[in-house]
Amino acid sequence: MVSYEGPGLPRQRIPNSALSRLDDPAPGNAGTPAPGSAGISAGVPASMPVSEPRNLNALTLPRSDAPTNFLPGINYRCYEGGWHRLPNFDVLTPVKTGISPNFDLAVITRKEDVGLEFTGFVEAPTSGIYQFFVSSDDGSQLFLRENAPELSIIGSQHLPPPHRLAVGQIFSEVEEQSDWSEIEGEVTFLEQGSQATELELSSSGGHLRIRVVNSSDEPPVYLLHSRIRVAGICRASYTEQGQKVAGLLLVPSWQNIEVLNVAPELGSASKRVSIGE
Repeated sequence: MVSYEGPGLPRQRIPNSALSRLDDPAPGNAGTPAPGSAGISAGVPASMPVSEPRNLNALTLPRSDAPTNFLPGINYRCYEGGWHRLPNFDVLTPVKTGISPNFDLAVITRKEDVGLEFTGFVEAPTSGIYQFFVSSDDGSQLFLRENAPELSIIGSQHLPPPHRLAVGQIFSEVEEQSDWSEIEGEVTFLEQGSQATELELSSSGGHLRIRVVNSSDEPPVYLLHSRIRVAGICRASYTEQGQKVAGLLLVPSWQNIEVLNVAPELGSASKRVSIGE
């Protein structure tokens, strides 16, 4: 289930009336958002709801440059398979596709070993900060597509010493969640995507997602099951109990990762190295 809250809007399931899709978009592409709409994509197969605030502008119509081919409902693709974690749906072939009025599990082809991907648009009724929540039985992720910002470099500065964090660390509600941070743990999952490489860092405190943004090179073969120290920008998420925890670390490149102990199965290769070396 996907829910949201915003200015004057209590937390609630996103209503059918706020969801839409483009008329016959390209496969796997929700299209370009209309003013006041955010492209939304949800993959479902976390027992832990997650949330993230976003600033959305209210929809202002009529506009001559606004798309006019939006239709009710959102697109879905259904997949079958046995996965231990949320798969990369982009490389899989769906067994069923169609249109659903909402994020509805009724479209699944069977009760077990099945995954769903929904794509479409959500309309923001009022400008302001919105927070989205996702909950599912086994695992889920929510993505909001945005236009890339235009950036200009006006100067440079050395990075400050990183703030030390622990996997599963709990934040207070007023604590900064975008610090330059450093964390240690064992790499228990690794997947290279077209734009970034995703890792999962585990320790006795839980799990943390790592996203290496500038990672066009193949990840080192010795990284999986190795213990690493990694620096990046921390983003928070929320547990099912509503606790704010370290949920994602955005890492600029492999040079921000130091291998402390290589995986035991690799034997003698155990010295500390920076992956950028």
